[in-house]
Amino acid sequence: MKVAMVDPSLFTGRYDDSLCAALGAQGHDVALLGRAMRDTDAIVPEGYRFAPRFFRLSEKLRPLLGEGVAFRAIKAAEYLADAMAGPTAMMRDADVVHVQWMPFARADRYWLDRWSRGPGAPALVHTVHNAQAYHGETSMQGRGYRALLDRFDMLIVHGEETRAALMRVGVTADKMAIVPHPPMRLAAADAAMMASVPDPVRTRLLFFGTIRPYKGFDLLIEACISLWRRGAQFELAVAGKPFMPVEPLVAKVRDAGYGDRLVLDLDFLKEERLDAHLRKADMVVFPYRHIDSS
Repeated sequence: MKVAMVDPSLFTGRYDDSLCAALGAQGHDVALLGRAMRDTDAIVPEGYRFAPRFFRLSEKLRPLLGEGVAFRAIKAAEYLADAMAGPTAMMRDADVVHVQWMPFARADRYWLDRWSRGPGAPALVHTVHNAQAYHGETSMQGRGYRALLDRFDMLIVHGEETRAALMRVGVTADKMAIVPHPPMRLAAADAAMMASVPDPVRTRLLFFGTIRPYKGFDLLIEACISLWRRGAQFELAVAGKPFMPVEPLVAKVRDAGYGDRLVLDLDFLKEERLDAHLRKADMVVFPYRHIDSS
């Protein structure tokens, strides 16, 4: 079977890589279609092909523009134009197009129209990693996402909570398959990478990943300050790029006199660096306000 795995922004590169490799090992002809890889990506295709199909212009401009408003506007415009008129051969030639993420629903509806049109069109599959698109944080990206779900032949969810949430908005049970989210192995940290992450002085809690409002980072900071004031002896490592203001929260910790208990690594991390953080932590904390899978 010929499979086109589509994750335009490589939102879940580690998941994509693992899934494509597993499908390839079963004898399927698999191509992962995404943006060009960055130095923080650790995708090494084994048993499948990788094609940097999306965001070719905006990725070239990213080092010059950064990731501010101008970059996001160019990226959205490029994706919309591509969805409306860009080449579709890599998707149309597949037996199955499996979409991991749809980054811009307004544009994605054009992709789905074009991929599913006419005789010999591929079957369309979508993994719904979370029932609420972008956790309700952005109206533009996620607007229209629910309507797109009806366009797929099959939806994959990771658990009963996502399945129940989709059924509440009209998706029928026979259109969904539950595939539990598996454990996945990160690229391993070498000795130099291990040395670059400070050793713990006390019991270490680790919060990792992009920092966004729904993840409850503010709740974690308040809880840590409260516990420190009560005499608890631990430190907090924060490893990931902020997509919200974190300076006031960090200042709150320092003003309370516990700045020496923070280990900050606020950027996109290579997998090897995340592996080092995980190895040096005693506990991983996920204070999310709400999530069905991640």
